[in-house]
Amino acid sequence: MFFATLFTVRFIKSKQPVDLSVSCTITAPEIKRNIQDKLVIKLNGSAAPIDMVNKPIVSGITIKPEIKGNWVWDGANKIVFEPIENWKIGTDYKIELDKSVLADHVKLRDKKELAFTT
Repeated sequence: MFFATLFTVRFIKSKQPVDLSVSCTITAPEIKRNIQDKLVIKLNGSAAPIDMVNKPIVSGITIKPEIKGNWVWDGANKIVFEPIENWKIGTDYKIELDKSVLADHVKLRDKKELAFTT
């Protein structure tokens, strides 16, 4: 009986998600070619909540100064921002990711605030 219980506990634990620490890189828009180019945040692991893969992100990400556009999960490890307005040339932008954007078992290893200049 003891071994059956031990096996059951180990089996259940092996099926639970393991905490994952991911880092991210940002690809700033290339506004020389297209003033409405996309912004891409790439994570080095599957970080999207399973039900959010390839879906819009409606909250949890902010960009300052504000620019109108849409955030979307592109697969499980890439977030894309598609601007509706033009990027302002020579502007410092800051992006803040809330932990609610990521799957529950995923932690962001880097800063939660990303920055780039157009």
